[in-house]
Amino acid sequence: MRKEINWYKWIFFSLVIVGLGIYFAIDLGRSANIGISVRRYHGQWTITRILSHSAAANSSLSVGDQLIQVNGTVPRNVYSVQRMLLVNHADRLTVVNHGHRQVVSLTAHPYLSSYWGLLIVSLSILLITIWILLRRRHSLQERHFENFMLPLAIVLVALIPSSQGIVLGRVILVSFLSLYR
Repeated sequence: MRKEINWYKWIFFSLVIVGLGIYFAIDLGRSANIGISVRRYHGQWTITRILSHSAAANSSLSVGDQLIQVNGTVPRNVYSVQRMLLVNHADRLTVVNHGHRQVVSLTAHPYLSSYWGLLIVSLSILLITIWILLRRRHSLQERHFENFMLPLAIVLVALIPSSQGIVLGRVILVSFLSLYR
C-alpha cells in the first residue's frame, strides 16, 4: 500500500520556507553585522579581526585601524560599540589608518549570496523528500524521516540569519537543536 501524501502540509511548509526566506533575505540585506571585532587598547577602539566574506572584508579596513566613529557617533563603552556594530545598521565607519583619518562606507553584505544557496537547498530537500515518500511504502521509519526532513529544511533557511543575530533565526535553530539533541 502506497502512502498518501498530505499535500496541504507540504504546501504549507513550502510557503513557510519561502516566507521565511523572503523575510530573512530582507533582514540580512539590512544586517548590521559588518564583520569586525574591536578591542579597547589605551583608550582607543582598535580593529582586531576582520571576518572573511563580510562587508568589512570588501572595504579598505584593516586589522590595527583605530575606530573613531560608527555612523557619526563615537563609541563610549563596550555596550555602545557592540550595539553600534551588531544591532544598529552600521554603514559608515570613521577610522584612523597609519595616522590618516578616513571614512569607510560599507556596501551590501555578501551573506545574501550564501543565503540564497541555502534557501534553494532547503526547497530541494522538500522536493526530494516528497519524491522519496511517493516512491516508498508507508511505515514508521517513513514518518520519522518526514518529521526530521521538514524541520531540517526550515533550519537551513534560518542558519545564516541566526549567525547574524536575527532573533527569529536563532529561535528556529535553538528549537531544532532542542528537539533533536
